[in-house]
Amino acid sequence: MSGWPRCMGPTSEVDAPSEALLDLLNLLRRRLGMELAWLGHQDQELLVLQVICGNTRRFGLHSGSSIRREDGLFGKVLTGGRPEMIPDTRADPRTAWTSPVRELGVGTYAATPVRDADGITFGLLGCVHGQAQPDLGPRDLRLLRLLADFLTDYVSDLRRMWEIRSRCWRRIHDLIDAGGPAIHFQPIVDRASARTVAGEALSRLPGSQGPPGPLFKDATAVGLGPELEMAAIYRALSALSHQ
Repeated sequence: MSGWPRCMGPTSEVDAPSEALLDLLNLLRRRLGMELAWLGHQDQELLVLQVICGNTRRFGLHSGSSIRREDGLFGKVLTGGRPEMIPDTRADPRTAWTSPVRELGVGTYAATPVRDADGITFGLLGCVHGQAQPDLGPRDLRLLRLLADFLTDYVSDLRRMWEIRSRCWRRIHDLIDAGGPAIHFQPIVDRASARTVAGEALSRLPGSQGPPGPLFKDATAVGLGPELEMAAIYRALSALSHQ
């Protein structure tokens, strides 16, 4: 499904949303008569769905799914090139050709940018339905914008968390691409015979970045735990072959 491909971001898991945020999304979904509502964060060329509720199976989406901004629909809503609401996407020439409409059957949508406390665009608050919703109008759009304004403080905190995780994800990903952590072997000695009977492979970070324990914990938090552990194992096995 090329319209809304599932892409891994800086974390493979999205933090559990607050009940208040889910209540707000459900309120939006019900008041506008939609099947699905979400809060998405723009990250370079992707719109990552941070929190989502409603009929997720209908559109094949879940928390952590990504929408490519160049799909011709939601990316243009972010930049002002598409209206915030179109009640019948199939009948509107501006949207009838887009991937979400053709491939996933989006019949109507309502979406508006969400900005943080500094006025910087965080992403989109949006909702969709598989069928046209001709009764949607200015009153519904005002509610959508009101809820987006209400989320300003929330997304400010979420942006800070996302930026911290993104930096951590990139750091760990670069380390994995470089072959993983350095490996030092610590001998295990039989005290009775004073002979070395085994060796323990210990991960060490390049340079003076401190002990590796916190890095492995961070890797788990951003969804790269198994990858970092496997990189360390491969590095150890490779080094062992040269001992």
